[in-house]
Amino acid sequence: MTRRLFVVCVLSACLVGCQSQKEASDADAVYNAHVAHALQHKQENDSKRRTTIAFESGATAQTCGEYLRLVGGSALKEGVNNQQAKGDYLLCEVLALVGNRKLGPARMDIAFGQSLATRLDIRSFSSSLFQMLDEKKYTLSHIDVKAVKAESTSVTYETRDWYYRLELVATLDVNNNGKTDWVLWLADEAKSGNYRQYQTLIVLDVSDSGTMSAVPYAVTMNAKTK
Repeated sequence: MTRRLFVVCVLSACLVGCQSQKEASDADAVYNAHVAHALQHKQENDSKRRTTIAFESGATAQTCGEYLRLVGGSALKEGVNNQQAKGDYLLCEVLALVGNRKLGPARMDIAFGQSLATRLDIRSFSSSLFQMLDEKKYTLSHIDVKAVKAESTSVTYETRDWYYRLELVATLDVNNNGKTDWVLWLADEAKSGNYRQYQTLIVLDVSDSGTMSAVPYAVTMNAKTK
């Protein structure tokens, strides 16, 4: 009887521990200090004047509100200056995704960076690495382990010529289906030359294992409005 009670207690403790860990990874949370600060000053950031960014439609934006109204209906113009300007508007995209949700503090005891390195299929979104990928080589860890550095909330692939970084900035239920989604920022830069690309990416319905796919901000928001 005593042994049975002991086993039940151990199993109960394990279940509680597993549930606590799952709840920690599933909680709405912010993992980037810049985003955390902006969420505390949301109105100020919404109206802040930013670098002018141009769209193929001929329209331009200088604030978050202007950018968010335009980005779903028109592609950005090509050109390194415009792509550099895009980096200033990633914050606008995250603020729009968060909306009125209250995000809690980050949990730094979960190896998000390692998951991004080994589980994220980088064929699922456009980037400079696409031509290097195939059915057997589709994560950063597959490309060159020596060039990949995973940290708590980010992973970086860096060579003499290139800098490529994925960072988890927030976790929340973007598509309102009761499952946690990861919001990422991608910085994709040539160290020499004019190539620059910056994106907000969303990994929908993250599970504890298996391959993950990411979609760009505009695709996610367009799907939500249909």
